Amino acid sequence: MTNNEGTTGSGGGGGRSIIYIIIAVIVLAIIYYAATTYMKEEEVAPEPAAPTEPAEPATPAEPATPAEPAEPATPAEPATPAEPETPAEPATPAEPETPAEPMTPEEPATPAEPATPAEPATPAEPAAPEEPATPAEPTTPTEPATPEPTEPAPAQ
Repeated sequence: MTNNEGTTGSGGGGGRSIIYIIIAVIVLAIIYYAATTYMKEEEVAPEPAAPTEPAEPATPAEPATPAEPAEPATPAEPATPAEPETPAEPATPAEPETPAEPMTPEEPATPAEPATPAEPATPAEPAAPEEPATPAEPTTPTEPATPEPTEPAPAQ
């Protein structure tokens, strides 16, 4: 599939570019809305009204009297020392790990014999009912299967 398969026959953009345009319009609308509401909240202060009467002259205040000196602060009581912390008990060392037993090499597995392909059925003859297969003797789970020992190949 090439990139040109998504375009229309007139050479315009495909469906993906339309989605990009819609997203851009939505983002611009959100920015415009946020800017207009911000400008409405920020009100310009109205000009002060012109005074109609002249202001009365200020009357001189009485001279300030010096304040009385504050009483000296009493020293704070020394803090009582906290109880000394008891040291934590030392951690007990972990028991040393016992080394794992070395692995013994196992005998190599003998390859299984390849399966013989079944004979194809002839379509002209009707299929004869097959005899039920005789079940194999079950192996006892208590005895492990022992592979037959193989003789080593003679050295050449």
